[in-house]
Amino acid sequence: LPRAGGPPARQPARGIVPGAGGGGAALAAPPVPQRVSSEALSDTIAKCQQHVYVGDRIRDRHSGRLGIAMYIGPADFARGNTVVGLRLDMKRTTTDCDGKFKGERYFRCTPGHGLYIPFEDAEVLSDDPAAA
Repeated sequence: LPRAGGPPARQPARGIVPGAGGGGAALAAPPVPQRVSSEALSDTIAKCQQHVYVGDRIRDRHSGRLGIAMYIGPADFARGNTVVGLRLDMKRTTTDCDGKFKGERYFRCTPGHGLYIPFEDAEVLSDDPAAA
């Protein structure tokens, strides 16, 4: 269709690669679908299906730190993603986090014992010593 006040709109060619092979245009190969590793998918599903509650004993999968879940929910500093706020067993020397981050308080603990981790990094530890 001609546009009002100008030349007709050009429609882009689909499946044609200009200048490919010889004197004419050639059809482009369809995109190859990405294969998803079943191991990676099962790990992701397990992480998303876990239940974490305030008071649970947690290990940070990233750093190995241990603590108690004090906050579970969305956080402004994480762009609304779910985080777990931990009260760590051992004080961190690199921070004075006490559950407040960028002016927003999510929980309270002794300065240096607070840590926020992505929900996916929270590994719930069993309270049952026989399960360990």
